[in-house]
Amino acid sequence: MLISLIIILAGLFFGWMLSFFFNFVDNLLKRIAFSIFFGFISVTWLSLFFSWLIFKQLGFASTLMMIMVLILASIFLWFKARERESIELKPLTLSVLAVIALIIYIYASLNFSIVLFTNERGGWSGIVNVWGDYPFHLGLINSFVLRDNFPPQYPVLIGSPLTYSFATDYLTAVLVKNGLGLREAIWFVNIALFFCLAVFIFYLAEEISSSRKVAAIALILFLFNSNAGIVNALGEAVDDPGVLLKPDRDFSHDEAGELYFMNIIYAVFIPQRSVLLGFTAVLLVYLLLFKNFSSDRQNKQEFLLAGLLSGLLPLMHAHSFIAVGVVAAFLFLYRPSRAWLYFIIPAALLAAPQIFWISQNVGSETFFSVHPGWITINESKPLINILLFWIANGWVVLVLSFAALALASRKQLVFYSPFLALFFIGNIIRFQPWDWDNYKIFMHWYLLASIFAAIMIVRLFNAGAGFETRHRAAGKRWLILRSFGLKALAVMFIILGVASAVLTMLWMTEGENARYEVYSPADLRIAEWIKMNTPDQAIFLTSDTHNNVVHSLAGRQILMASWWWLWSHGLDYSGVERDVKEIYKTGNCELIKKYNISYIFVSPQEGKLNPDIALFESRFDRVFSDTNNIYNIFRTKC
Repeated sequence: MLISLIIILAGLFFGWMLSFFFNFVDNLLKRIAFSIFFGFISVTWLSLFFSWLIFKQLGFASTLMMIMVLILASIFLWFKARERESIELKPLTLSVLAVIALIIYIYASLNFSIVLFTNERGGWSGIVNVWGDYPFHLGLINSFVLRDNFPPQYPVLIGSPLTYSFATDYLTAVLVKNGLGLREAIWFVNIALFFCLAVFIFYLAEEISSSRKVAAIALILFLFNSNAGIVNALGEAVDDPGVLLKPDRDFSHDEAGELYFMNIIYAVFIPQRSVLLGFTAVLLVYLLLFKNFSSDRQNKQEFLLAGLLSGLLPLMHAHSFIAVGVVAAFLFLYRPSRAWLYFIIPAALLAAPQIFWISQNVGSETFFSVHPGWITINESKPLINILLFWIANGWVVLVLSFAALALASRKQLVFYSPFLALFFIGNIIRFQPWDWDNYKIFMHWYLLASIFAAIMIVRLFNAGAGFETRHRAAGKRWLILRSFGLKALAVMFIILGVASAVLTMLWMTEGENARYEVYSPADLRIAEWIKMNTPDQAIFLTSDTHNNVVHSLAGRQILMASWWWLWSHGLDYSGVERDVKEIYKTGNCELIKKYNISYIFVSPQEGKLNPDIALFESRFDRVFSDTNNIYNIFRTKC
């Protein structure tokens, strides 16, 4: 625990000192977010460098070297900062702090209440998306914590390089390895990064719009994005008003009603941890690019920072790397200059080895295919149907963002153009086998669309206020009513823009069908036994159940887990899947030798594979069995 605290403080110290060298970090809230984010980035990449390339393990030596580099770099920056003219920090307003604090409170509350919380049986439960995704992330974290997974391999598919963007999970692993509890480290990293993300969204929106009101509304519209699900909820509320206070389902995700663009906190920022580090980096890149792409005095230092962050993206969040590439390429072609070399060169040098590593599992025909209409159900549909689909899914933000184009400045229009291109590209090209994953491309467009929609809402409200001021003095009552109507319309757009998300939040926290048990008390006990009684590098045979304890909690390598994960990552698992079934049925020693399997795990989840328990008992050593003989572990002797 103490070492984890030292790591956090060393990272914060480095980030804090670095913030003195960038003029855009001009208030205390920005400085705190900047310090946390760059502290985390530095810890992640320095530790990964020393652990992977130097010491081949995440241990005391790599951690000590990382801490020493951070402290020495911070001291160097401290002396250099004394030579610079200090940046005068702008004052913070209570309203800005209140908006940020409310959003972080909601996100933190959700983490504690729906992400791996202890249930009444003593097991761990989570929202359905946590149940589906977190065992994968836990497996990644524990592969670094409990065994030396270098060079990184998929813990859920034997012999496959880990080409998934694992930086956020690795950062969590660093803290767990050095004393922080597993769930505590996950919650801490989630909430700290989300704080940085919320702050950067706010100031990106303020930079683009020159309005704090717009920034606050854009932040709310983006994080609490909604769709036409509220219409369905209101329809049901006619017969049962209680559905609005205690929803029995997620109204933002209704496949029967063709609602797929679900709330981003529920769909991404809680279950898909890789996006937390990557998307936060992207926000800073967008902020720096907007400040500089059309300026007569482009800041080379800011271009350099944007380039460094972009170059680190592939192993932080691959979809964000694609989005930044499109945006940066467009802005460069719009106004090329030598200053762009400060962006392009570091981005290319840092990204190249990561792309080379990722390319080991890329190239399958399932990637980068033409896929009109985003979701499979839209294929072969007329254009008008796809348009109606997007009006229902993009909802208020989509409609208002297009309306706001008529009010935008040239600089705003140019900057928005590549994001709009991402929207159309995402409706034509599929970037992963699972069509829904293009959501991670659309969210970049939706970020800018939320800002433009907020601009439109503030314009409407201000127009109403202007009408009221002018016509109240003239005594024109019908015009006063018109002004109230404009303000009411602006407020209504905000309410509609977040309504189905509010219902989603209520469903996540109150819905009886929203949460599942991820691990039972027995699962937790068996995982501890495996950690204490089997070698770190032991290879286990298990079923492909996604939440098996062997890979996720005990951190051991298994042959394969959920086919759904493997398919969505474009991995070829067919041969391994066939061999797993064969070994469970026949105990085939040739296959056991092929994969160097040390242990065979048998639980109710493996029952679907019809394991021959009598054969295992005669051929192998039973090293674990619970009192009911439901869970068994056999050590192979081939």
